[in-house]
Amino acid sequence: MRAIKGVVCVAVLAWAVSAFPALGDDKKPGATAPDAKKEGGKPEGTGKPEGTPPGMSAEQMAEMEAWTKAATPGPEHKQLEYMVGTYDAATKTFTFTGETKDPKGQVVKQRNVIQVTSNDKHVMTFYHTESGKPEAKVMELTYTRAKAAGKP
Repeated sequence: MRAIKGVVCVAVLAWAVSAFPALGDDKKPGATAPDAKKEGGKPEGTGKPEGTPPGMSAEQMAEMEAWTKAATPGPEHKQLEYMVGTYDAATKTFTFTGETKDPKGQVVKQRNVIQVTSNDKHVMTFYHTESGKPEAKVMELTYTRAKAAGKP
């Protein structure tokens, strides 16, 4: 089994690479042209703030900074910790464990299981364990891919 981590970071990185193809391997963020003279914090002749990667406009840089800030772990990310889990390739099963609060505000242990039964069907099952009680199945959802119109 292996841990599932970094989904958001990978998505942001993939977006950044596709959104900013002008950033090649030889162009590091924050680099400026070697012969650029800096006046007032701007590389000469660019009108861009110092540290703006070559090929990126100030608007693109601001958007990149917003995505970086959104992907930086904070209180919102803490709420997603229970979604870190394991994957068993032999049974095609994801298992996520953690704790949550029930409607009464009491802490409840939870286990969420997603089993990929086929390319067209996934079953998601939720279990809760209240203090002093055995684990109980609280919900099961079956996702089935809809057939395309006109196709059997």
